Amino acid sequence: MGVFLNSFCIIGVNLFILISGWFGCKKTYRKIVLILVEVTLFSGIGYILGCMFGLTNFDIFAMLKAMNFFNNWFVVSYILLLMLIPVVNEILTNDYVIKVAFDKKFIKCNEFYFNKSTLCVFILALISVFFGWGMGILNVDGYNVVNFVFLYTLSNWLRQKLQINKMLSGFCLIVIYILSAVLLSGLFFLIFGYLHKESTTFNTMRLMGYNNPLVLISSVAFFCLFARFKIKSNLINHVASAVLGVFMIHEVPAISEFWRSFALSAYQHYSYIGLIIYDIVLFVILCFLSYLIKSFLINPVLCRCSELLKLIRVFYCHF
Repeated sequence: MGVFLNSFCIIGVNLFILISGWFGCKKTYRKIVLILVEVTLFSGIGYILGCMFGLTNFDIFAMLKAMNFFNNWFVVSYILLLMLIPVVNEILTNDYVIKVAFDKKFIKCNEFYFNKSTLCVFILALISVFFGWGMGILNVDGYNVVNFVFLYTLSNWLRQKLQINKMLSGFCLIVIYILSAVLLSGLFFLIFGYLHKESTTFNTMRLMGYNNPLVLISSVAFFCLFARFKIKSNLINHVASAVLGVFMIHEVPAISEFWRSFALSAYQHYSYIGLIIYDIVLFVILCFLSYLIKSFLINPVLCRCSELLKLIRVFYCHF
C-alpha cells in the first residue's frame, strides 16, 4: 500500500523543478543569495524551536550542523541549477534551426532541420535517463543537479512548443499519470517482492528515482494537465511561499526524529489511513508555522539582504 501511494506522490520534486522551468528564473545570482539566507535561517530557527519544545538540548555545534545546507542534497542541487540557469536560458532563448546536410549516397534526404532547444532536451534526456537511470552512469536516481537541469530545460521547451502540450486531452493526461504510477508500483512488487532482485547496483532508490522514465512521464503528464488551468488564489500563493520552510524545518535532525517516531506509531496503530491523516495534519501545522516564521522573522532579513545586493550592484556598475 505504501509503495502504491508513493508511486503517485513521488512526482513532487520533479513538479517543483518543472514549475521553475515553465515560468523561468531571472536574477538567479540574487536569488541564490536569498535562498541560502532563507534555508539557513529556517534550519536555525527550527533547531531553536526543537530546543524550546524539549526535543533536544541546545548545543551551538549541533545548531551549526543543522544549519549546514551542504548536507541537504535538494538545496545543493537547486543552487547548482540556479548557477547554470543563465547558460541554459541563453540556449533556450536564442533558439534557432540547425541544418544538417547528408551525403545523397547513404541518405535519401539532402538536409535535415531541427531546433537547438530540441537537440538540447534530447541530449539531456540521454544523459539523465538513458545513461543515468538506465546505465547507472553519473545520475543513477535523479537526486542531483543533472536531473534538475534536464527537467528545467524540458519544461521551458514544453512552454515554447505549446502545440505539443495541447496534443493530448486532459483525460489522456490523467490516464497516462495513473498508468505510469500503477506500472511503477507493479514493477516494484515484481522485482523486489516476487523476484527478490535487489542488489547494490539496482535497489529501491534507483527504481523509485526521480529520473526513472515512468516517474518522469507521470510528472510531465500531471504538470501538463495543471498547466492548462489559470488558477489565481491568495491561499495557494501563501502555501507556496511556506513550502520551502516546511521542508527545511522537518529536516532538522531533532524535529525529524520526533515526527518520524509519531509517524511510525500512527502506522502501527491505524495503518496507512492513520499515517495519511497524520501527514496531512503535520503538513498543515508546519505550513502555518513556516508562514508565520517567514512573515515576521525571515522576510525582514531578506528585504535587508535584497537592499544590500542592490547597493552592491550599483557600486559595481558605477566602477
